[in-house]
Amino acid sequence: MAQIRVKTFGKITEIINKDVLDLNVEGTHEDFIKLLCDDYPELKNFTFSVAINQIIPVGPVNLKEGDELALLPPFSGG
Repeated sequence: MAQIRVKTFGKITEIINKDVLDLNVEGTHEDFIKLLCDDYPELKNFTFSVAINQIIPVGPVNLKEGDELALLPPFSGG
């Protein structure tokens, strides 16, 4: 098990009703996202990115003690 911090933004914060979660998890970030979507089914139909320690991963990453995940909704720029 690893203690991680999850930060949420925008619509994701509205769905989860928290902007920071401190959790004990094991496995990859993809495993965690699947469990989160089970707890918050509305997330299953919502597109978002995940950053781990400020880097968007390419492929599964094993979560380790002290990791920080950011759940990022779509952005638009101008």
